[in-house]
Amino acid sequence: MKKIYIVILNYNGFADTRQCLETIFQLEDKSYQLSTLVIDNGSSIEELAMLKNFIKKYYLANLRLIENKKNLGFAKGNNVGIRYALNHGADFVLLLNNDTKIQMNFLKNLIALDMPISSPIVKFREFKEHPKFIFDLGGFVNWWTGRTYHLNAYRETVDKYKSKKYLEVEYVAGCCMLIRRDVFEKIGLLDEKYFIYFEDVDFCITAKKKGFKVVVDPQGFIYHKLGGSMDRWSSRAIYRNLLGNFIFISKHLGWRRFTGYAYLLTLTGKILFDRIRGHSHAS
Repeated sequence: MKKIYIVILNYNGFADTRQCLETIFQLEDKSYQLSTLVIDNGSSIEELAMLKNFIKKYYLANLRLIENKKNLGFAKGNNVGIRYALNHGADFVLLLNNDTKIQMNFLKNLIALDMPISSPIVKFREFKEHPKFIFDLGGFVNWWTGRTYHLNAYRETVDKYKSKKYLEVEYVAGCCMLIRRDVFEKIGLLDEKYFIYFEDVDFCITAKKKGFKVVVDPQGFIYHKLGGSMDRWSSRAIYRNLLGNFIFISKHLGWRRFTGYAYLLTLTGKILFDRIRGHSHAS
């Protein structure tokens, strides 16, 4: 029987983590053994206390809390859980964001596909004030700029892909990524040079360079709140995104990294200009 470990990273996100854990039961199945690891990434005393109390009372089988003493970032924090899972015989590791909600047992089909790296379709709201859902079917890299883009579609378009067994892409989002054990054995864990952003892209691209497939299952869905641990448009998030992009360009673009650096510099300048102009208009 396959051993599956779910790794959920928590940083001052008890409300989201609780909602996520309350949906995990939908992944339970007699065809595999499921364990869940919550990795607390240096949350406040109050948040950690609420998390511990909830886990102590919660009925979910094979649920374990591992505490990091400080915020190690997404890559390093998740690696703590990945190492634990591999050391305890995991055949697959499912990285799952705490701001996701499981709406069906997508995992059973991913295990049956038995791909090196796989993901369900990720569903999210297009805008906070807009009720319409958009569906993420995986991502690709612009190899001239080093920026990434997603194959996003509305439901009526997604339905056209249902006849396919899987969709091969360049990367899938780290919010829900199932990784087979042999991938870690061949390429290692998440690159800890990334604090947050681009570590998922980096991992998938590194795996593809070693001959592993990265796929999306068009039959499976998961809901992602987006930006649960960090406001996606905050100055801190933008800085982390640009820094992660710089590391990715340096590592993967080869001679094209110079066009990547040029684009990134232009993008940074535009962001700074828009911020300054926005502040001047506000005052």
